[in-house]
Amino acid sequence: MRESRKYCPMGCAAVNPQAWGGDYPKVTIKAEVETVDTVAGKMALVCIDGPLTHKPAEWFDCYVGIAARLECALIQPDTVGVILKIDSPGGDVAGCFELAKCIREKAAIKPIHAYIDGVGASAAYALACACTSITAPPSALIGSIGIIEAIVSQVAADAAQGLQFLFVTSGDRKGDGNPHIPITEGANAALQSHVDGLAELFFGLVADMRQISSDKVQALQAGIFLAAEAADKGLIDTVATFDELTAQIGVSDMTFPKAKAEAAPPAEESGKAKLRKMIAAEMAEASEEDRKLYSKMLAGLDEKPAEASDADGDDDGDKKAKAESEKKDAEAKAEFEKKEADAKAQAAAALAKGQFDLAAAHFALKAEIQAERDAVTREKLFASRPDFDANTRAMMSAWPVEQVEAAVKTFPRVIVPAAAASAVGSVGVTQGKPTPPADADAEFIDRKMTGRLPPGAVTNHGAHLTLGYMTQAQAQAHLAKLTATAAEGSK
Repeated sequence: MRESRKYCPMGCAAVNPQAWGGDYPKVTIKAEVETVDTVAGKMALVCIDGPLTHKPAEWFDCYVGIAARLECALIQPDTVGVILKIDSPGGDVAGCFELAKCIREKAAIKPIHAYIDGVGASAAYALACACTSITAPPSALIGSIGIIEAIVSQVAADAAQGLQFLFVTSGDRKGDGNPHIPITEGANAALQSHVDGLAELFFGLVADMRQISSDKVQALQAGIFLAAEAADKGLIDTVATFDELTAQIGVSDMTFPKAKAEAAPPAEESGKAKLRKMIAAEMAEASEEDRKLYSKMLAGLDEKPAEASDADGDDDGDKKAKAESEKKDAEAKAEFEKKEADAKAQAAAALAKGQFDLAAAHFALKAEIQAERDAVTREKLFASRPDFDANTRAMMSAWPVEQVEAAVKTFPRVIVPAAAASAVGSVGVTQGKPTPPADADAEFIDRKMTGRLPPGAVTNHGAHLTLGYMTQAQAQAHLAKLTATAAEGSK
């Protein structure tokens, strides 16, 4: 059974997102340089497989190793060039663009042809696009030109385990990306800016190597395409098998992509005609005062210089009239251009402000709704744990709902003992001395308390001693006797 390992890059990566977390076998790098026969002669073969890292790693191929193997292949005395055989979803951003530029420099000395043997995505495509040509079979997948980075948050898991982390940082962004710190909007915005900046470098690299505009590369939206569609979009040169590639090298014109001639823009109408249309459009919505100004502009455009005269005296007049007309045209044009620029600037500012206000209001409304939902959810969660005291609930009120839910499920329950019941007597206003029970009640009490033993004194029946008991009347009489004796003794 072939051992495999998950690919989980750290930091920014130029990789097909489907490869994230995928299992990949260990890459085996051959020490010797392989060669293949082509019509042009022997070509050295350099294979690039699996995810790519910047520097040497135990499991995956790396840019440093690729550069070394490529250098070794180029110095082979009996070879006329190199074929990069690529089957990779991409990898680290660090080192990728630098290796691509190195490949382009080497390919100017000896041709380096890329063959996409399965997948040529992201960083792997960046290396391929630097080659002299790119060939792929019909089933190959090419593209995913973009950058991706992930932040993992373990805050909820920490809370579930009763762990709390404190990080003291020297800047707002210093803690971004730490898994034990909650992900903030600021961290997200900073990461997005970082990713966008690297993506711009990627787009520019592909645009330069493949001679297509950077806007067209960005418009691909990091999509991945089959070979035929990739060829239509200018990402590869030929759709062919590996055997067909070796047969074409030396026969077909397989050189660096050349810039395509852009279609000439349509001829623009004359400056006066364009200006006249613009002034007429502005007049439709202008104030009465501005309409007078626009009318002067149009009048200046419509003025024609006086006809030429053979008389010498008229030459100076014609020149003067022409100069005045040109001056009016220039003044009218300058005035119009100023008003047009001001109007465009005001419109742009109003549009930008309107869009910002709308987005801010929308965000605030969503935040308010979510806050209400979270408050209701927290109350339900707290209701399920009556053992949480006021301090615990106050602390958890600032936690995210997910963290509170995890705490409710995982925190051990505390059994709160019920208060001991106690009866407290009270003496009413009309309550006096206790009333002795009736004779029937007294007899019932005596019977219950004495266990139906016969009344009488202590008697001895052989080995048995019988203890008698006093009735209530006897007890009262005995008590009275003791009281009288005590009173007599005190005299």
